[in-house]
Amino acid sequence: MRRERARTGALEAPDVDLEAATRLAEERAAAARAAREEETRARLALRAAEEESRGAASRARNLRQAAARSREERIAYQRREERRKRELARAQSVLEEAQLGLRIRAKGSCRRKGTPRRDRSGTA
Repeated sequence: MRRERARTGALEAPDVDLEAATRLAEERAAAARAAREEETRARLALRAAEEESRGAASRARNLRQAAARSREERIAYQRREERRKRELARAQSVLEEAQLGLRIRAKGSCRRKGTPRRDRSGTA
């Protein structure tokens, strides 16, 4: 009998306020639910912030790559432009030499057709 009373004694003890214990258990359960909900909100906010951070890092990386491509394209354009200018100057020089050669040749052919040729002393 003693054993049975010891086992059920807590339920029958007159100093235990069942309503207060129930209220306390419900309050603690509600606090635990609120804490879980708050943790869930915090995790979602963290996940959203991480995604936003990854997105910003990706945009920054893309902008750096675009800037590097732009610099490389600008340098390549400048090199092409310098090469084009050199080739133009070379072509202009070749043209001038060709025109000079044609003038010299034209003068030579005029002399052969009857124009007297002058010697070094300036006489014919």
